[in-house]
Amino acid sequence: MDRLKLYGHPYSNNAMRAQLCLDEKGLDYDYVTVDLFKGEHKQPAFKAINPRGQVPVLVDGAARVYESVAIVHYLEHRYSTPSLIPSDPVAMATCFRLIGEFNQKLDPTNVFGSVKFGGKRLADLGERIDKLLAECRIWEGYVGDGPYFVGDMFSIADIVVLPFFGAIIDGLGLPEADFPKLHAWYDRCKSRPSVAKQPWFAAFADDRLNDEQRVLAKAG
Repeated sequence: MDRLKLYGHPYSNNAMRAQLCLDEKGLDYDYVTVDLFKGEHKQPAFKAINPRGQVPVLVDGAARVYESVAIVHYLEHRYSTPSLIPSDPVAMATCFRLIGEFNQKLDPTNVFGSVKFGGKRLADLGERIDKLLAECRIWEGYVGDGPYFVGDMFSIADIVVLPFFGAIIDGLGLPEADFPKLHAWYDRCKSRPSVAKQPWFAAFADDRLNDEQRVLAKAG
């Protein structure tokens, strides 16, 4: 059987989402770095794998999956043990709802790429900052008494939203005083071995010290 292959790049928090799922499930895979800064994702060889020219891409034999949330769902159904979906119906419903809210509500508010790679700053972002903070306030309210979003279980809901909040907290300086529950949840996630090993954190280590990029810390 061919080994799984994940095409990604350390700077891609979307690739981190797919890698987290692979690592949580203890699956063996080869990580193939696609050099985004050299434009390898736009070359014919890679676009033959993903015509959209984006990472991540998961190759599992004849199966090719791109879009990071789709990869998470694929892995959960293809390699169901250990399960990352709660069996309790209420927790399961919450898990699926949160992923839907991420896709439809949270992810569209992301300004990290505009700040990190587009050079945008607080004055340039206007109502986009307001929408992002408003959405973060809703998710602050979703953090309950358990360590993770659906209680005691680290689920695909946590995996899907973690890279987003990594960029928002570490990259853009979401203030801990205003969002203590999200920060506490994020710290708990980062203590997991699967999260701590992610190359994204090393790639963006300097961002936590880049005052110009910390637009959310200045938004208050």
